[in-house]
Amino acid sequence: EYGDSFAQNNLGNCYEFGKGVVKNKETALKLYKLAADKGNEDAIKNYNRLNKSCFITTAVCDHYNKPDDCYELNLLRWYRDNWLINEKDGPTLIKNFYLTAPKLVEKIESLENKAEIYKYLEENFISRCIYLIEKKAYEDTKEHYKKMVNYLRNIKSHLP
Repeated sequence: EYGDSFAQNNLGNCYEFGKGVVKNKETALKLYKLAADKGNEDAIKNYNRLNKSCFITTAVCDHYNKPDDCYELNLLRWYRDNWLINEKDGPTLIKNFYLTAPKLVEKIESLENKAEIYKYLEENFISRCIYLIEKKAYEDTKEHYKKMVNYLRNIKSHLP
């Protein structure tokens, strides 16, 4: 009621696992999102864990019926967890991405031409990031991924 992100995250946990309340994934997601929008790092992790379609690449892979452990997702996760996290700006970029990605995917999902957008993202951004990681061009990967996020932030005026 008072907007405390710590309490919202904890209550989300109760709803997710049925602790003292009836188990309800949708309510848990709403509470995690409220807390995540305030920057609560635990809530960001909980929201993203429970809401698998919140990441851009995951949403693209889901669109193409690729499993959660597909090559692209595993490679990008490796990049995030082993290279990007160790960069000076890495933790901030990751945190901001966790806050931004769910909103971007939600926006895409609401559009009639989402299939075109996912195709555009795959062809123009994700496949390029995969190529750059394979070539160990990690800094270039970071810059290219940031371009994709900026593209998506302006999706209404930059539809493919």
